[in-house]
Amino acid sequence: MGLHFSSLLKRHGSPVIVLNLMKKREKRQFETILSDRFERGITYLSQFLPSRILQPSDSLNTLFIETIDSSPPIMYIGFDIARVQKMKRTVVLNKLQPIIDNCQCGIIRVNCVDCLDRTNTAQFVIGRVVLAYQLYGLGFLAEPDFMDNSQIDRLLQDLYDEHGDTLALQYGGSQLVHNINTYRKVKKLSSHSRDFVQTLSR
Repeated sequence: MGLHFSSLLKRHGSPVIVLNLMKKREKRQFETILSDRFERGITYLSQFLPSRILQPSDSLNTLFIETIDSSPPIMYIGFDIARVQKMKRTVVLNKLQPIIDNCQCGIIRVNCVDCLDRTNTAQFVIGRVVLAYQLYGLGFLAEPDFMDNSQIDRLLQDLYDEHGDTLALQYGGSQLVHNINTYRKVKKLSSHSRDFVQTLSR
């Protein structure tokens, strides 16, 4: 674990934002144990790190220098995506977006257990925020945000769904069990059937 974060900090500088999507509560604890040990490992490593590690491209970060200076080298964020998904009238993407919006600089390292469904959805939200800022910076958007279900939103979602399916096929032999629409809570009957078939095939 120490070598992994040492490599990330050496290559990218700080902060490294750790977005942990593993479950925090379970009747029979499996993921909870992993999540707790992982968080403790991050806390342990952090005590040996300086308050700031220079970015490889520090001169480019003058706009974010205040944010960088006030951020620890490793920022840990726990987000139990499975528990949020089960909440009534709660859309995972709407809860995750403000967290990503607050991560103004640095790199984001995302994990769950198998790093497929949940990780792909979180990375879609990250990609969505980054793309909005890029289009804003280029002058294509008046604000660094675009509407849900807009053409660009649907195109980006399709790309991430295809990307997730490709990785899932390589790793688990089937497509994603839960695609991004699962976490948007806009599932159609066909989507329910697809999720069920993918669960069985895994």
